[in-house]
Amino acid sequence: MWQVETKKEESQDKWAEKEERLRRTVRRVLKCDVGKERPLEPAVLPLADCLLSSLCLESACGTLEAFRDALRHLRPLLRPRGHLVLTGSFDCTFYMVGDSRFTVLPLKEKVLREVLQESGFTIERLEKAQRGPETVLEKLSQMKESGIACEEQEFCSSRDPEGR
Repeated sequence: MWQVETKKEESQDKWAEKEERLRRTVRRVLKCDVGKERPLEPAVLPLADCLLSSLCLESACGTLEAFRDALRHLRPLLRPRGHLVLTGSFDCTFYMVGDSRFTVLPLKEKVLREVLQESGFTIERLEKAQRGPETVLEKLSQMKESGIACEEQEFCSSRDPEGR
């Protein structure tokens, strides 16, 4: 998203302003190990309204069982009726950031739906964007309007319907 925003703006001053605003807003950076039952330990935080993951779970989990465990470990971090927003690509085995290659767990839509439901989440929305610059930019624009932006192929919003 930042790259898209940067390309739209000619001014480095605006970029510097955004960077400074982000630095003032972020209170702290925490390590999160989704393989642990308490992923944020030793930190203790209030329950979250929303958790976001963009290719993070697929990168951190080498197996479907590890992915399932990660979802189970994240669920207690959410308030009742809180949202888990995932972005990623189905059947993807890797992604690139510059020259760096990151492997990911390839997931099929059916499997993702099953694992989310098994982990106690209700899928409110699952969207698939077509690959291609115009479609991705259109989807980004639509998602920005609803407060969510990503550049990945799929968007899935799940919620914890009842709490634990």
